[in-house]
Amino acid sequence: MWYGLVIVFAGAIAYANSFRGVFLLDDFGHIVTSETIKSVGPLSVHLADFRPLVHFTLALNYAISGLEVWSYHVVNLLIHLASAMVLYTILKSTPKLSSREGGSFQDRSQPLLSTQIAFAVALLWAIHPIQTQAITYIIQRGESLMGMWYLFVIYCVLRCHLSGNWAAWKIIAVACCAAGMFTKETMVTAPFAALMYDAVFLSGTWRGALRRRWPMYVGMSLTWGILAYLGLFHDILYGSKKHGVDLGFQVETMTPWTYLLTQPEVILHYLRLCVWPYPQCFDYGWQPVKSWMDAAVPGMIVLAMLGVTALGLIKRPKLGFLGAWVFVILSPTSSFIPIKDFAFEHRMYLPLATILILAVAGGQRIVEATGKRIGVVLFTLAALLLGGRTILRNADYSSASVMWADVVAQRPMHARAWNYYGVALAVEGKHEDAVRAYQQALAIKPDSDDVQINCGKALSKLGRYPEAVTHYREALKVSADDAMLHHSLAIALEKCGQLDAALAEYSETIRLDPGHPFARFNRGLALKSAGKWAEAEVAFEQAAKFNTGDADARYQRAVCLVQLGKVQGAVQELEWVVQGRPDHAAARELLAQLRRPG
Repeated sequence: MWYGLVIVFAGAIAYANSFRGVFLLDDFGHIVTSETIKSVGPLSVHLADFRPLVHFTLALNYAISGLEVWSYHVVNLLIHLASAMVLYTILKSTPKLSSREGGSFQDRSQPLLSTQIAFAVALLWAIHPIQTQAITYIIQRGESLMGMWYLFVIYCVLRCHLSGNWAAWKIIAVACCAAGMFTKETMVTAPFAALMYDAVFLSGTWRGALRRRWPMYVGMSLTWGILAYLGLFHDILYGSKKHGVDLGFQVETMTPWTYLLTQPEVILHYLRLCVWPYPQCFDYGWQPVKSWMDAAVPGMIVLAMLGVTALGLIKRPKLGFLGAWVFVILSPTSSFIPIKDFAFEHRMYLPLATILILAVAGGQRIVEATGKRIGVVLFTLAALLLGGRTILRNADYSSASVMWADVVAQRPMHARAWNYYGVALAVEGKHEDAVRAYQQALAIKPDSDDVQINCGKALSKLGRYPEAVTHYREALKVSADDAMLHHSLAIALEKCGQLDAALAEYSETIRLDPGHPFARFNRGLALKSAGKWAEAEVAFEQAAKFNTGDADARYQRAVCLVQLGKVQGAVQELEWVVQGRPDHAAARELLAQLRRPG
């Protein structure tokens, strides 16, 4: 109990400053602008999302705190601490001897790892800096929540064995596996990992594990149907407009061969971060290898590791399992199935555990040779260093500009990072700096319409409208059907005095998006400034119809009606405005003038 409390306390201390973390990158699409999470509803409502259970929990957070980040971080931390406790329980309860290895039942009930080693591994796992992306980056709740279900599946298999195959644990194991499939697609490996754990540590053989618990493994395998229902396998083969083509064989920026050749150096980087977690990078923008020659050395190292793992599973299964755990869990994201991003640190959330087991077991040898006191000192030092680094890393998440400045410093050729750095600077009102960031992004990737649009917006904020027009027109070469882009271009053209061109862009905006909330109103203002009162009056009338209750549109229509000599109509419009908006000073003043005798 005390060890468990220490793990929870240490994890809470390490992530206490994570609650200041802001929304970043994919948080905006899945949380800030998402309509799905604005209503909790039943879980079935969220089945349209790629990861329904994740979005359901985000909806609960939205119900609690809206877009205030604190509740999202609280839930992420609770998930992580629960996972750490499950990991600790598994490590200290896994039997030393399988049934195949003989010995009395009492011998087989002895744990493989001491409680102290289990505690050390779980604590270091809970506070290791590489875990920050899965916890402090809010949307990566998908990884940590999936990891929790993954560990629960292993725990249920263990409890099933220790309880003499009690059926309830089999049912719970299948339920946890299903929950994981609803959480994130990398859960796909859980049935195999659970069977491997059973065969190595509990039953002694693959055949024995299947013979004793085959209904449970059949049930787990059936949960793959959830991934099929959610469209994963279809997306891998054909891509998806619904979720965005960001994985599978339709990713345009890479082939399966390129992805496979690049992953060995990514895997070695992950392993390096497990041992020496500095520097870390939020968004690597990892570049693919140019040829198989570039991948030769990392590839041979990883192949050697795979060979040792395979040999270990045959000769020394318990050691082999540690390597297999890493490769099995990484296989969906670090093999030949292309994903838009080659590397993300959160993918090491579960694999880190076996790296730490090897490290702590090696440390135990030092303790045996030098004495317990030295071991305690080394462990305490490691925990303080890792926990301190985690606290420092969490501080980077407290500001979007700080985080993206760190990314571009490490990855200066990463166009997406420069773009998001510019967005963060623009939010802070630093538009000159934002323009420079966007220009860096365009120097790397000149055909990016997103960057062109963002640069145009920043230039507009600075009053540099002719330059903004140039960027908007460049963006139109890629996104000609973007109504918002046409609207932004229209405003910039109007500011440049190119009224006819601006009116044409306003009209194009309305054609592309008849329900656009501002295009008709702004078009009316442009016509009004040109003295085209009749056309402006019609534009404001349409704006008021499309935006019921738009007092400004009806006020502007009244102004046009006055110029056209239709005073009675203007008075009716102004009376409506004043009734609905008593604080509309301009409308009250104009109405008073029209009512004044003479």
